[in-house]
Amino acid sequence: MSCVASVTPLNSGADRPGANSGVGRAKVLVLIDSLGGGGAQRVAAWLCRGLAKDGYAVTLATLHAEVPDFFDPGPEVARVRLGRRASSSVADKASINFGRVRALRTLLRRDRPEVVVAMMTACSVLALIASRGLSTRTIVSERNFPGAKRLSPAWSIPRRFLYRFADAHVAQTREGAQWITRNARARNVHVIPNTVNWPIPVREPVRAPAKWVGLERQYVLAVGTKIEQKGFDILIDAFSRVAGENPEWDLVILGIEEGGEGRDGHGDSLRRRAHERGMSGRLVLPGVAGNVSDWYERAGIFALSSRYEGFPNVLLEAMAAGCACVAFDCDTGPRDVVVHGVNGILLPPADESSLAAAMHQLMSDRALRARLAAKARGVVKTFSEDSIMSKWRTVIASVAAARSVTVPGVEA
Repeated sequence: MSCVASVTPLNSGADRPGANSGVGRAKVLVLIDSLGGGGAQRVAAWLCRGLAKDGYAVTLATLHAEVPDFFDPGPEVARVRLGRRASSSVADKASINFGRVRALRTLLRRDRPEVVVAMMTACSVLALIASRGLSTRTIVSERNFPGAKRLSPAWSIPRRFLYRFADAHVAQTREGAQWITRNARARNVHVIPNTVNWPIPVREPVRAPAKWVGLERQYVLAVGTKIEQKGFDILIDAFSRVAGENPEWDLVILGIEEGGEGRDGHGDSLRRRAHERGMSGRLVLPGVAGNVSDWYERAGIFALSSRYEGFPNVLLEAMAAGCACVAFDCDTGPRDVVVHGVNGILLPPADESSLAAAMHQLMSDRALRARLAAKARGVVKTFSEDSIMSKWRTVIASVAAARSVTVPGVEA
């Protein structure tokens, strides 16, 4: 007969001990590449805080030991770093990932979590390998649309064969769920969009918008660290088309630093592109800012020029802040948030001409910007933290309950 462990009751407040110290509390391990800046990283930290508040004993483990934390999972969450410094050598990569599997399996055998939530492909593949033969259940959560994100065979082939062994999957959109079901034989697939973390916590580094853009100037804002995915090249080209007709507007790309390196390219490449199009003096690259809400609130327009998305956190944040938003209707994400002409503007994917025209229209029409911005704030209710966390609780509790353990909010 299975043993049923007792746990701290849901929302027990002061009676709840620190992370992983409560004997009998259901344990969850969240695995992600790092806690550096990024949408998946923000969701991982948010999920850990919420689960710890619910009474779970939570550990957050990351692969990349050298990447400093930008997001804070909270004081009740145990923090583990598994990885070594990344390498470009194929042999080194294989050795590093083998070491990560061993370290993760050691952690699983030591802490014996009921559930592992693995974020993104690499972490999911490693978690499924490391947990083979153990009683730990695994939830895979892709944080982008897998049909658009290019992967090397070293990850795409294991994904195709291993995802069927996950106990549950969490996709951000219906299209993402369909893709992993069709291409990786995923089962028990749930669709859970991202939440709006509002108000957005302020953390270092704090960069005041007024120090970068004069108070007499207006600006179009974009946010991200992945130059190719976020389509910042398209955005610069589109802005250059209308810059001359709108001399009081600048373009700000937050997350890419002058002279610095983005996730898949260099900030200098964007500066060169702007210079080639005669608008280098109109492009502002402040780098990563921990006070991103200040930048949203000062922006006249927010632009999402992504080639692909999972479920864009930055679009949700911008809308919550009351920005007039324009977004490409890429394969997944924006269409689940933006109602065209009501709370934002949706454009054909990667269509530079349409993006230029939409930005010009918004720059020229203050009343239209105000109308879209007012409706955009409704995402705070639609994608509230309570409603999205409730969906996560249901999936995690159902997977944990299958091991015959008592979990917060689920009767044995």
